[in-house]
Amino acid sequence: MSRITSMGRTAPRAAVLAAAALAAFAVPLTAHAEPPGTETKFAADTGDDCLLGSTRGVMTWKPALAGEHITVDILGTVTDGSAVCDFVQDDGRYAVASFAAYSGDRLVEEGAAEADNGAEPVSLSITAPVIDRIVVQVCRYPLGTDPATAPGTCGQPRTTDRP
Repeated sequence: MSRITSMGRTAPRAAVLAAAALAAFAVPLTAHAEPPGTETKFAADTGDDCLLGSTRGVMTWKPALAGEHITVDILGTVTDGSAVCDFVQDDGRYAVASFAAYSGDRLVEEGAAEADNGAEPVSLSITAPVIDRIVVQVCRYPLGTDPATAPGTCGQPRTTDRP
């Protein structure tokens, strides 16, 4: 009878030890799980009457884990063309949506997406040690030119502050 009692006490103890061992491995996995991001919507356009260039979408601000940088994932569309003025077709220009990340007054990272005669997806990740805000602006440039050197028509910059 003592053997049965002894086995009865050992089985639950073994189960408790096995559960503790599994828990020890699970803790580091959950400690490294990525925290959820905070989503903010963005939109900007060229500011003209026909809205010939525009962008819109969602920024997901992911908090920095210890020793890591902040990441902002940008998903949306950039459009060249007009839903407002359907008489405007291929006008020899293309739209560029630019995304500039700042820490204080200092530019820390940037990205861009472009479209010509339609809508194109925007899928960017901007990463830096500190990001306070992202400035979004849409400009249109003549085809075959580089936005860095060509004169463009730009709308007002729109600022999305870190949530």
